[in-house]
Amino acid sequence: MRPSLRAVAVFALLISPPVAPASNAQEIPNSVRVGQRVSIVDTSGAVIEGRVEGISQQGLRISAHGATTEIAVGRILRIDQQDGLKNGALIGLAVGLGLGTLGGAMDDQGRGRRATFVPVAMLGNGLISTALGALIDALVDNRRTLYQRPRGPDVSVTPTVQGDMKAISLSLSW
Repeated sequence: MRPSLRAVAVFALLISPPVAPASNAQEIPNSVRVGQRVSIVDTSGAVIEGRVEGISQQGLRISAHGATTEIAVGRILRIDQQDGLKNGALIGLAVGLGLGTLGGAMDDQGRGRRATFVPVAMLGNGLISTALGALIDALVDNRRTLYQRPRGPDVSVTPTVQGDMKAISLSLSW
């Protein structure tokens, strides 16, 4: 090995810091709470969805489909909060009730029967808008990332030998 290649190899080894995985539950932020619906991506790429049953020094206890799974903190890459349909349905209900009130109060057809026409318009618009709000919320993926394991720098050194040519490939990413 020539001196320049040896120097590159030594330099690559010296600048590569050790990457330590998450080691305790204190690295998981306070935004992850017991009872919360979450989606967890682990180091193997598997996605576990369920409700947080407990947080300990060793990891998280997740309840999904009637079974409880213990996930070590060192295996957790990302924790996302799942979004339910409730907020979309409530927004749709508020919009529908507001439009029903305005529409019922301004409609000339119910002149003599406004006391019954406005509540009927509110109810009809409220129900339809609630369904539309829930449908729109179901179509949009609004997951919020609660925890992402920080990624450290990555260094790889690869030797290359082709016939008479000998080289080292150095790759750095951060």
